[in-house]
Amino acid sequence: MGIDFKEGCKSNETKHMASNSNSMKSSIYLKQCDNLYQFHVRRCRSSLNVSKRLFVSNINKHPRSLSRIVRFDLTLSPPPGMTHSHSKPFVWSKGRKFWKAIGRRNNRGFRA
Repeated sequence: MGIDFKEGCKSNETKHMASNSNSMKSSIYLKQCDNLYQFHVRRCRSSLNVSKRLFVSNINKHPRSLSRIVRFDLTLSPPPGMTHSHSKPFVWSKGRKFWKAIGRRNNRGFRA
């Protein structure tokens, strides 16, 4: 008797583990900050919600500084189609049947 697998040999039992950035055990500093802010909210009746901001995953965090916003700003280069613009879509596949061949082969749209 064998084990029944789904398509692609994947089992139904999957492990869902918390990421290291979100786990309280990974950072004692995060735990102390959370305790401090909870104490502050209790004492001052404040509507400040910093604990939510502390435990946001790295993907969902907002940029905090202007330098980081500028680093990810995409308006620095001219858009494709303008004169002297060398921006083009990033392509993994660079064979004769892909984007590289457009305008160079008859069977890829046209030939210049």
